[in-house]
Amino acid sequence: MRKYILGTLVGIFLVASLIPGIAWAQEEDGSITLELSRIFGFRFMNRIQGQYNFVVKGPEDLERVEILVDGEVAYEMTGEPFKIGFNTAEISPGEHSFSVVGYTQSGEILHAGAKQYTVLSAD
Repeated sequence: MRKYILGTLVGIFLVASLIPGIAWAQEEDGSITLELSRIFGFRFMNRIQGQYNFVVKGPEDLERVEILVDGEVAYEMTGEPFKIGFNTAEISPGEHSFSVVGYTQSGEILHAGAKQYTVLSAD
């Protein structure tokens, strides 16, 4: 029984000691993400309609971001928070690709993979 408890405690300690390292790697890898948060409207899987926010998260030295819709710059933001609202009525109904390009103070250019959403009409 003692060996089991000791083994369990050692396992918990090892896992707990790895968690800060994982979080550190995520903060320092220079990645950038684009999130879509609903303010008002409809969202089911990749189908959206209504008011949303684009929220961009990246490294601390991120100074400017461009949000692309179907490969074209639709929004640009400088300075935190990197958050901007949009209405799906501004975009034609159908499938669209949303992505982000970020620029850091050190001159690094970061890209987030495109996310596909189907924009529904207000009807």
